[in-house]
Amino acid sequence: MNIKVENPKDLELTGVYQIKNIINNKIYIGSTKQCFRVRFNHHLQALRKNKHKNPHLQNAWNKYGESMFEFSILKVCKKEDTYLWEQQYLDNRNKELSYNINPNATGPSLEEESLKRELESRKKFYKECIPFYKKLKNGEIQLNEIPIKFQKMIKHYITYSPWNKNKSYNNTEHLKVPHKRTEKLIQKYKIQSENLRKISKIVYVYNCNKVFLDSFRSAKDLEELSLTLNLPICSRFKKERMGKPIKFLQSVNILKAMKTEKTYKGLYFMDKPLHPGMDDKNEPKSVKTEMLIPR
Repeated sequence: MNIKVENPKDLELTGVYQIKNIINNKIYIGSTKQCFRVRFNHHLQALRKNKHKNPHLQNAWNKYGESMFEFSILKVCKKEDTYLWEQQYLDNRNKELSYNINPNATGPSLEEESLKRELESRKKFYKECIPFYKKLKNGEIQLNEIPIKFQKMIKHYITYSPWNKNKSYNNTEHLKVPHKRTEKLIQKYKIQSENLRKISKIVYVYNCNKVFLDSFRSAKDLEELSLTLNLPICSRFKKERMGKPIKFLQSVNILKAMKTEKTYKGLYFMDKPLHPGMDDKNEPKSVKTEMLIPR
């Protein structure tokens, strides 16, 4: 695709541009708030990869070839005025000679009518493609006898095979990816966990009347000890949920309750003692993690 500009320095500016098919004079109008050079490269790469957002322009590119298109500047303007000028050019364009799908300068969104046309086009394509696939499958024709536009899709139909085709299993345990946790990795996690707990905030636990109950080194320590404690928990649920007993306290919810200062299962959790000198006189409880240095 050639670039047709009078002054090459203009490519570093912003405004409205067009991509023109020099065979039939059809044009695509767009605008850029970056610079013309960057936008040109975006279009060029998308068209070369057959992934352009505008199917009409992409089909024409595939049909006529890259050398039959040229990029030119219609209007140089400020960033904030690009859509205004683009809309003016879209309103004044010859619709019969336009690749633009959306008549509004609002980006890549398509009109409902255009989406319907695209859907109908795809339905028509598959409707025409399937009979050729069936004939090929039955040995009535060869692949090279099928129209080129259907060959890629039919090749996909022929070669595609689900990974579990004709397979049956009594169970699927063997399909699960095993978690490889070496002893060295386990010790590394233990060390990291212990270090994080040491720098975490102490959790002070109070009942619904804000009477002090106990303190813990971290929310994670409290979570792991919660099943062994006899805290006055009050939950709206009567049975265990997600396989966890009612008295189980999740660290994430403990931290949330500390931040919002709201109750969690009928208990208050604070990062500072409500009664300094009394609530913090004892050593906070913690889980003794076995510290093994990795080899």
